[in-house]
Amino acid sequence: MATGDLTTLTAVKEWLEITDGSQDALLSRLITAASTAIQNSLNRPSLVPTVYEGVFDGTGGTSIVPKNYPITDVASVAVDGAPVSLDRVVWDAVSISLTAGTFPRGRSNVRITYTAGQPVPADVEQACLLTVQAMFGSLDLDPNLSSESGTGYSSSFRETAGAIPPAAKALLSQYRRVF
Repeated sequence: MATGDLTTLTAVKEWLEITDGSQDALLSRLITAASTAIQNSLNRPSLVPTVYEGVFDGTGGTSIVPKNYPITDVASVAVDGAPVSLDRVVWDAVSISLTAGTFPRGRSNVRITYTAGQPVPADVEQACLLTVQAMFGSLDLDPNLSSESGTGYSSSFRETAGAIPPAAKALLSQYRRVF
């Protein structure tokens, strides 16, 4: 399982009812591609716990709001290159605060190493399974073909072919970051 994957090879094989290992390498690549497509569509770099090192402008206030959440741990805080004792640092899901003092005004003068993310929610994993299934099922098809007929023959093509199927998009809608 690659870092950032939203499901496992075992779960995909179970979902697709594949019992042998002949497709494992391909399925692993599709899992990573589907996971990346989902995270990009949500405007989030990761949904799984990931360590970030952020550089922030001090505002003169007691809190910093990093772009990645939920925050689950803070490993270090430095202001103007000087470490801040973690005894003076508290955090909740979206912000990191000092219990004493402020983050002095300045450009890129605050450096924080923190962990953000959560275990993959079941509906996000299901969306990834649906996306892998769509990718796997379309390997031999023209991705832009939306319908085909016989005898007199007619065909129609999509304007754009998205990697994430509509059912998966519906499951993911609550996780999209809009700022």
